[in-house]
Amino acid sequence: MDTPPLRVLVVDDNQVIADMFSSILKAAGNDVRTASTGEEAVVCILKFAPQVVIADVVLPRMSGIDLANWIAHHWPATKVLLLSGAEASVALAEEGNHRGHSHTLLAKPAHPKEILHFVASCAPSAESRS
Repeated sequence: MDTPPLRVLVVDDNQVIADMFSSILKAAGNDVRTASTGEEAVVCILKFAPQVVIADVVLPRMSGIDLANWIAHHWPATKVLLLSGAEASVALAEEGNHRGHSHTLLAKPAHPKEILHFVASCAPSAESRS
């Protein structure tokens, strides 16, 4: 399956993880930016207009769930993938679902193939590009 490159934002306060996912996504041909906080991500979203955001749930000050809810409200066409190694993330995701937001959540450590599959699934279909 040949998919066009997408604009992807990776949000993680662990720079090693952010850089790893950025490298993997860039190697697959995507245009990638990184942010280390939810607030930084909002600024980046306003400038970069990503089609996909991959965010850690546990971030300082603004959680990944809060960021995902903000994106759903302000940038509804942007797809969000949340990643977390914390058990409490399930409860946070359920809270978001009760507010009317449904988020895709993967447990850390997520395999790069899972990340690439999610991003590829966000590409516009060939029919909508023609």
